[in-house]
Amino acid sequence: SYCGPNCRPRSPSAFFLAAAMRAARHEAREHRRAARDLAHGNIVGAMVHEHRADRIHHRRETRALHHAECHQHHLAARDMAYGNAAGAMAHEATAQLMHAHRTAPPTSLLQPLVAFGPPAVQPVAAPPVAVQPVAVQPVAVQPVVPMGVAVAATLNARAACVAVSVTGFWDSPGCTLYQIVAEADVNGRRLQFTSAQRFSAFVDLHEKLRHRQPAMRTHLPATFPLPKTVFNGSTQLKEERRRGLEQYLRVAVAVAPGGVMPPILERFLGM
Repeated sequence: SYCGPNCRPRSPSAFFLAAAMRAARHEAREHRRAARDLAHGNIVGAMVHEHRADRIHHRRETRALHHAECHQHHLAARDMAYGNAAGAMAHEATAQLMHAHRTAPPTSLLQPLVAFGPPAVQPVAAPPVAVQPVAVQPVAVQPVVPMGVAVAATLNARAACVAVSVTGFWDSPGCTLYQIVAEADVNGRRLQFTSAQRFSAFVDLHEKLRHRQPAMRTHLPATFPLPKTVFNGSTQLKEERRRGLEQYLRVAVAVAPGGVMPPILERFLGM
């Protein structure tokens, strides 16, 4: 406000301090009036003046918190402008706490005067009910085992329980694939496994069995029984090779040491 030609305009902080001092004087005046009424025995008047003093105090505290909240927002904006994200977050958290405290409802001394009415009914706790425990019958849960683990757990099965056959063939880019079907007893069930291998995979299997399975070495030929001749792609030759591969796999399964399938042969059959 204008206060003369030589008066300097006051900042918002100066206006805030002047309003706070004026509110403090009004609050002190209400406290003095409450003390005067109480000294004369006017309890209701004393409570009214104390209520007014509390409202003035709450408004004064609310204004102070609002001013401090705005200051925290300004500090947060300054820190964010300088790249101090941690400082900005701290100032914003402080501002939120001040805002929550500023918006809390005030307490009034007149509440006992206007709170007349029937007494509040206290809820009666119901007596606890005895719960009879129910016996739960144990349920036998069969563990779920992956197919590969299930087969590995039954490696002690006799080789006679495994039936192998090469059921067919088809042309693939650059080679011919032969379909292998193996049947085995796993956990009391007859399961079927299928795989597809090319001719070079059979040759590689033969070499691995001879080098890694000494007990099978004497029962398998020194070289792969089928010749590695250039394949002209005729169906008759493919059928002859299919029968030869099938016979080789049956011999390999039959000569397994102790009747136990080697892991190399199991992986080849897709088990």
